Amino acid sequence: MLLLTVLLESMTSTISPKAWGILNFKYAGLLIMKSYPTLTEMGVSNPEQIQRYSLSTLNKIDHLRIIYRRKKGSFLPTSKRFEFGRSSKTVVIDSGTRQTGIVHEISPFLQRAIIELEDIIDNKKTALEHKAIVKDEMQRLQQEMNSRLAYIESLIDDM
Repeated sequence: MLLLTVLLESMTSTISPKAWGILNFKYAGLLIMKSYPTLTEMGVSNPEQIQRYSLSTLNKIDHLRIIYRRKKGSFLPTSKRFEFGRSSKTVVIDSGTRQTGIVHEISPFLQRAIIELEDIIDNKKTALEHKAIVKDEMQRLQQEMNSRLAYIESLIDDM
């Protein structure tokens, strides 16, 4: 532990201020966190507070939701939402009949963001957190399904 502290202190004196932005050293838990340029470009300023994220697709638009773990009483938002359009590409499905089809590809910017988010999340997750996340997603899905069923039932009653 002492050797690691001395090593980190010696590295900080040799790193230029410009290069210092590449690595952020945190002594709490000895977590070495690198910068995340894609998330920074999206406006995510505290990647260490990211708890999880969810990704869904609706009408050729990818919806990314980043959920933060904030301290009690914080005025910062607990989540941020981003939308990314999908690009359309025409590809040959059957070369014999020259049949083509349209493929919608995920945004390369979103792919880079997901890689950075996975890097952050994978360092934090435990088995209990996985269980809590799945339960939370199930509850959210159950609420959404109940509201949709109630809406459909109201449409049937109106007929």
